[in-house]
Amino acid sequence: MQNRLSDASIIIYKVQAEPSIEPQFYKEANSSLLVRSRAIEQNETPDALLLENLDAPCLSDITMDTYEALRFIDDIMNQISQIEGNLPYSYKTGCLPDWEHFSSSLLKDLEILVQRGTFQKTDQEVIDKLASYCNDSSVVAAIQSKSGLVHGDLNSGNERHLSFQDITGVV
Repeated sequence: MQNRLSDASIIIYKVQAEPSIEPQFYKEANSSLLVRSRAIEQNETPDALLLENLDAPCLSDITMDTYEALRFIDDIMNQISQIEGNLPYSYKTGCLPDWEHFSSSLLKDLEILVQRGTFQKTDQEVIDKLASYCNDSSVVAAIQSKSGLVHGDLNSGNERHLSFQDITGVV
């Protein structure tokens, strides 16, 4: 939800259902890529965020040739890889035992959803195929080669940022 302040600046109020580590991530992360933010701690509901709104076009509104787009993506990926801080995570998958635990838990949860009828277009054949992908030698090699952070819900809706020019007294 965007809110316009008395000075005409705009902030974004964001709260997510649990589990979410986003407020903790913004508190711990250090990067010029990230907008200014403030967490609002709440007693019985997930913490909320106030985020700086950037008055800038979305990436989808910018025309680039293929070479420019690939250079841009490479630059952004490099900057993301340099985010510093004691960063929180939801799942640890950076070594083979952690990956095996994560992927087997995920597949078991999927099997339960299929058995309950929650996922009606997924069957055991699909689950077996996903399991083979999880254990594929290229995936195993990637897991063992380099660790990093992954945003599990990165989409164009996450391009909307926030600004804190006159926000005070918010913890």
